[in-house]
Amino acid sequence: MRYKPGDVVIKTTGGNKMTITQEYKNGHEYHYKCYWFVGSDLHEELFREDDIVTLEDYKRYLKIEERDDKLNQLFKDESGC
Repeated sequence: MRYKPGDVVIKTTGGNKMTITQEYKNGHEYHYKCYWFVGSDLHEELFREDDIVTLEDYKRYLKIEERDDKLNQLFKDESGC
């Protein structure tokens, strides 16, 4: 179990910040019920543990991707391609 109720998470593919409200164990897999708002509309969904990350981890991933994109662009420019 990586997360607990009250943790703020985001889908690994991006999206809205969500708050975990409940955790469920199904065999060896954990699932988490998350709530989030879009405007004034409340949404809820159950996510597998591998489908969400903490907001801090997501920000780290974005920084790494941004750095990799800049390095790839730099190498591309230097090679003349």
